[in-house]
This record gives sequence, C-alpha cells and structure tokens, in this order.
Amino acid sequence: MVALAGGTWAFLAHDKAVRLSVDGRQRTLHTFAGDTGELLDDEGVRLGPHDAVNPVPGRPLAHGDRIAVRRGKPLDLTVDSERRAHWTTADTVKGALRELRVPAEGAYLSVPHWAGIPRSGLVLEVRTERTVTVAADGHERTLRTTAGTVRDAVEQAGAVLRGRDTTSPPPDSFPRDRGLIRVLRDGRAAPRGRAAPLPHPTVRRAGPGVLMWFPRGTRSAVQGPGTAGSFRTGAEGGRVRLRTRS
Repeated sequence: MVALAGGTWAFLAHDKAVRLSVDGRQRTLHTFAGDTGELLDDEGVRLGPHDAVNPVPGRPLAHGDRIAVRRGKPLDLTVDSERRAHWTTADTVKGALRELRVPAEGAYLSVPHWAGIPRSGLVLEVRTERTVTVAADGHERTLRTTAGTVRDAVEQAGAVLRGRDTTSPPPDSFPRDRGLIRVLRDGRAAPRGRAAPLPHPTVRRAGPGVLMWFPRGTRSAVQGPGTAGSFRTGAEGGRVRLRTRS
C-alpha cells in the first residue's frame, strides 16, 4: 500500500492541466510533458517556419499554463501599387495590417478589415488616402482620394475625359501623394508659351533667390539688378525661382 500510495503521489505530482490554443481553438489537456516542445510533439502539433508559439518551445511547463500556437499565413499585399509577399500570424486583416505597420486609417481595402485570414493565405490591396491636385480647363482642384488610377482621380475632381483627351501622368498610372495631374484636351499638350512683358508677380522669399508666380503662357527673360534667368510657363502657369547674384 505504501508503494501504491507513493506511485499515486508521483503520478499526481507530474500530471499538469494546461490549456492549448491553436489559431484560437482552445482545449484543456492533462499532460506529463516537461516543456512546451514536448507537449506539442505529444499532441501532434507540427510547427512551420512562420508559426509562432508562446511560450517558446523548451520552456518548462507548470500546472495551469496556457500555450498559444499561431499559424503563419501567406499574405499577397499591395500597398499603393507596390506589391510584396508577407507572412502573418494575425487572425484578421486589421490585425495583419497592424502587425505589418501599414497605415489603414481612411484607406481603401479590397477585403474588409474585420475579415479573417485563412490558412491558405489572402490577396489584399490597400490604397492609402492621398492628396492630389487636378488641373483641367484653366482650373485646379485639390482633393483627398484613395483612387487607384489617375483617371479615377480626375473623375472624382469633376473633370470628364472625352474622345482623345488624356492626362499627365497617364490615365492608368497610380496617382501619387501631393502629385499634380494635368488634363490634356484632345490628346495634346498645353499651348506653347508666348513672349510677353514681365507681369507684376507675387513674390515670396524662400531660401536662396526669389520664388515668383507667373500666369499661364508667360515666356520671358529676366534681367535686372541682382537677378538673372529665363523661363517659360505652361498652360496653368508656374513658379520660377530666380537666383540672386552676389
């Protein structure tokens, strides 16, 4: 009876109740495993190179421990037209974007942020919110957009492309943040500038030289005390920096 009691005590001393979670699916186990790795081997849980385990394999187990296994999942991610392959252990799109530090506030997501990520992986496109300026028919409009193409941004600005109309950058290109989009009617660039007397410009000093704004179609050579240079502006006008002479 002493031997039986001793064996029972040893059995109870080594038996541990632990909680194992694999991708959120939890179960309580009784185990004699000495560490995390031994427990996973006993339960037939094989780890891949992109899986995460907490606590790490090799750590001694104690009664009441919680072991979490998160499977790595492939993520084909495109952010603002730049495509890259990633692996994530997150359960949802929102968690994966947070894990990869992708700014998602106000962004367009091809898959909802609350959607789960299956073991087979996910293809996800993210278009962050950007500021673009559209110049068309002598007017400019600056807007915030998640448009995927220059054409879409132009439409959001209220301009319509007809016939041979095009844009610069090209209509199917990606509109970059703080970019200027010009609408070119009938597929042609803006008219060439014409020689004109130097108008009274608005002058703003910023760094070396003088920054001047001239209306569209202005072409002129600038000469005078302390300045030198020549320029030609396009259909929408332009800013010209004139360097000062020492």
